[in-house]
Amino acid sequence: MLLTDDKFFNDPEFREMLKAYEEAASKGMPPFFDADDLIDIADYYRLTDQMDKAMEVAQNAIDLFPNATLPNVFMARNALQNDNLKEAEYYVSMIEAEDDPDYIYIKAELLIYQYKLEEAEKLLEAKFHELTNDDNGWFIKDVANLYLDYGEYERGYTWMMRYCDVKDDDYKELLGRALYGTWKLEECESIFTELADKYPFDKKYWKVLAEAQLSQNKFDEAINSSEYAIAIDPDDPVPHGIKASALMGKGNWEEAVKFFKTALSHAQYDCSGYIQLATCLINTNEFKEALEWLEKALKESGNAKEYAGAIYHQMALCQGALGNNEEAKNLLDKAEEKGENKTDLYVARAHILQTEKQYEAADRYFNKALELSTDQMHTLIRIAISLTDCQRYKECLQLLKEKLPVIDENCTEGLSLLALCSLRLNQAEDFLYYLRLAAERNPIELRMILGAYFPENMATKDYYDFAYKQIHKSKQQ
Repeated sequence: MLLTDDKFFNDPEFREMLKAYEEAASKGMPPFFDADDLIDIADYYRLTDQMDKAMEVAQNAIDLFPNATLPNVFMARNALQNDNLKEAEYYVSMIEAEDDPDYIYIKAELLIYQYKLEEAEKLLEAKFHELTNDDNGWFIKDVANLYLDYGEYERGYTWMMRYCDVKDDDYKELLGRALYGTWKLEECESIFTELADKYPFDKKYWKVLAEAQLSQNKFDEAINSSEYAIAIDPDDPVPHGIKASALMGKGNWEEAVKFFKTALSHAQYDCSGYIQLATCLINTNEFKEALEWLEKALKESGNAKEYAGAIYHQMALCQGALGNNEEAKNLLDKAEEKGENKTDLYVARAHILQTEKQYEAADRYFNKALELSTDQMHTLIRIAISLTDCQRYKECLQLLKEKLPVIDENCTEGLSLLALCSLRLNQAEDFLYYLRLAAERNPIELRMILGAYFPENMATKDYYDFAYKQIHKSKQQ
């Protein structure tokens, strides 16, 4: 279903029909509506997170119209969402009108669900060529939407390129989603900025816009867009989560904690949200509370491999910070069993060894991590942070000077850590040099690493002048 479809539910005619249905239902009267109307009502309940009501209406529709297309499509899609292919196939088999485009969509969806993409494409192409030019526009949009829902962004984009009315808002929305999925984020942002400006009270445009901005590390813009969505619907967990993630990206851990907690209070279940909240709590040294959220995540995820590795890894960090090194090591073993990234686990093991003053053993793990890493910069920064946490500034400075191409203008990461090490080693000139580069190239990292050394509300662009004056002032005394 298109994001714009919820405009239909604000139409006076639909609101009147919904009111009539709810009045009849409250009196125990049979619903005198056709199959399509009942499924419109079921869709409304689904989109407003009232799934029990949605399923009740859909079942009523099935009871009244056992071979109608839309009730069986609704039930089949619900079955697929619950990973029950057999049940979905049963409902599809009950549909009589096999020439109905909605029947073709659900047949194609069954194939896509089973990764039989070429078979699905043949089925959809055959139906497309049966349609007249007057009918194929909505078919193109629905097919594109189907592919996008299953993460097949390239196929969705290819179908959208067949559509001629580039001014159509549904077209723009689908194109924006396809662009987001193919990581063409600036173009996606441009489309959803236009749609949000045109429909300022539609929260879904603001949410997708905020997601696109967040994915580009445009944290301030993402916060602004998410706040519009929050103002429209304060109970929607998604914009709260986006704002929390943006605050997290800015290193504003305390505020991020508040918004993650708000998001989670409105969400039935969000394992990734629990993990992100725990990350923020770890960065505010609230290790015991972080463990509580991680244990909740582990329990509610059913120890699923998808999440368990990351959860055990974070739990190990907490236990290590609390001085429970043996428990931390056991948790790292569990994380490795669940397939967590070995490179990151080597860094974590090295960190624990450093806290035990076993520096040679720690350095061996750091070297293993660098040898194994497929993302050298990511691993290097994690090692550098671990070294500074353990006050090994000399070793960190040596490592970063050896590995970072500071002269290259594209070198943006690690400069703040170079500045920190230089500061702690009383190398004033080097500190100012790296501070200036960090302010120019990566102000977000700079605030996260060195913000505590400067006035709270000072802009990062002013850090250099402030530090320069302070250093030269102290030399004169």
